[in-house]
Amino acid sequence: MEPKRPKNRIRELRDKAKVSQRQMAADLGLAYRTIQYIEQGETTPGMDTAFAISRYFGVPVEKIFVNNS
Repeated sequence: MEPKRPKNRIRELRDKAKVSQRQMAADLGLAYRTIQYIEQGETTPGMDTAFAISRYFGVPVEKIFVNNS
């Protein structure tokens, strides 16, 4: 059985901030595909990336990434 990936609120936060995936990726120094894969739940971000996203939106990391177990 494949482990469940955490759900996230990145799309919601991006929409609220009116920021595209490409702009967010550029601002964070990440590849566009990285943001896309994280947002779609295809990959889980490492700690550094998760905290960078948290700082980017000014939201605690546990409010962005939701454990769906």
